[in-house]
Amino acid sequence: MVLLLLCCADLSAQEVPAQYRKYLLKNRDTRSLPEKILNKVGLTRADVGRSFALLCGISEYPNIQGKHGNLKPAAEDIQKLQAYLKQHEFFDEVVVLRDKQVTLRNLEYFLQTYFPKHLKKFPKSRFLFAYSGHGMTENNKGYLLKSTARSLDDKGHAIRVKVLKVYIDEVVAAAHQVLVLLNSCHSGVFLKRPYGKLSLLPKYPGAHAITASGPSELAWHIKEVGSGSIFYEKLLAGISGIADAEKDGIVTSHELYSYLRREIQLVTDQGQTPQIGDISKHGSRGEFFFLKRETPLVQQEGVKVSGGTAMGEGGSQQERRQERRIGQYIDHGNGTVTDTKTGLMWKRCSEGLSGDNCEEGKAERYNFDEAVEKFKSVKYAGYADWRLPTVDELRTLIYCSNGTSQQDAWDKGCNKDYSSNGFETPTINQQAFPNTPAWWYWSGSPYADYLVYAWVVYFVNGFSNVDLRSYNHLAVRLVRSGQ
Repeated sequence: MVLLLLCCADLSAQEVPAQYRKYLLKNRDTRSLPEKILNKVGLTRADVGRSFALLCGISEYPNIQGKHGNLKPAAEDIQKLQAYLKQHEFFDEVVVLRDKQVTLRNLEYFLQTYFPKHLKKFPKSRFLFAYSGHGMTENNKGYLLKSTARSLDDKGHAIRVKVLKVYIDEVVAAAHQVLVLLNSCHSGVFLKRPYGKLSLLPKYPGAHAITASGPSELAWHIKEVGSGSIFYEKLLAGISGIADAEKDGIVTSHELYSYLRREIQLVTDQGQTPQIGDISKHGSRGEFFFLKRETPLVQQEGVKVSGGTAMGEGGSQQERRQERRIGQYIDHGNGTVTDTKTGLMWKRCSEGLSGDNCEEGKAERYNFDEAVEKFKSVKYAGYADWRLPTVDELRTLIYCSNGTSQQDAWDKGCNKDYSSNGFETPTINQQAFPNTPAWWYWSGSPYADYLVYAWVVYFVNGFSNVDLRSYNHLAVRLVRSGQ
């Protein structure tokens, strides 16, 4: 999928040939890029100009037999993105092409004539272009399948990625900032030049592309993540504010990429890895950014997950707060998260901690027998079946940011020498489980060969081992089965 964001001028419909006018959607909202918000991050309206977007999605492939002929997530991607740009980013104009409308002729007009002509009239404008649909490669050459394609390798009914690059070069030359997000199988073929600097100022010109996967990888839809593609579901979550690593009120291209790479690798067990590249002619000095939206990506209450429903039957409607996706987890907004892979529901905070981000209190430590006795019957968030996790359940929380698989971490930790080099600590999804101490945690599993020991997991490096039940005092995190 390719996503490009442009700031453009308000264009007279009379300047546009009749066959193209139906694709134009103007959004004349006076709140576009609010001055007060920009001031908070050291910018003004003079730094950004206006905002335009071209969104392209192909979901209907009538000539392809079977499930691949109806790519519903692509339609969801474009619909959600269009709504977001209008309602939260306040774009001045959005052009939308769907299914049979995604043709070389239409792309050529909008990318080589319409947008470049008017971008040049308004300095410091941003441009967004989005594509969602099937993709393929052959002999290291990339293709985006047209709606007329007859199979997933029908390059005779496809758009060459190389041709799309030529078109995009025209808007890159005219716009102040451009972002390309490409979500299709093998989308990494779009990139040539690596990203370069890790951090660029949003006020300077720049053009970058983020692809959903590498050149030899597929791009996926997982229903537990959302109705759209994984790439766009995570994208929308990221630009809502979760990806704002600097906490400065904006989400830059690099922050978005870092978030997407981490989250998509996590949810696909490293089967899909987003890529980023610089697509400016001489190298970017700045980078595209989104304004931070204060509200989280909300999921419907009662959304189905593996092992049961996300919401318990206990608690009032007010207690059932808005939900959001965090990696493979659903945050229910009541101090609990559900793992969509296992169906287990966890308390977000270690025992002894509380608050929205587990910032209050101090993590308590117990010996094994104390923990078993204290937490054998705990009521929380409307449930009365909280307990210590088994060692296998506790191991499912291990996350190695250096790419070490969860299974390997069980025996070795995130690396062999047990140091923190090469990965972040604590070794857990820190957004789903904030303020987790980098420490040993008890499981509820005694060591069968020697009952004075019990199994523990060390969240400094993800290593699991056994420890004396009555001697050491360790941290505790509770779980329930999620049924």
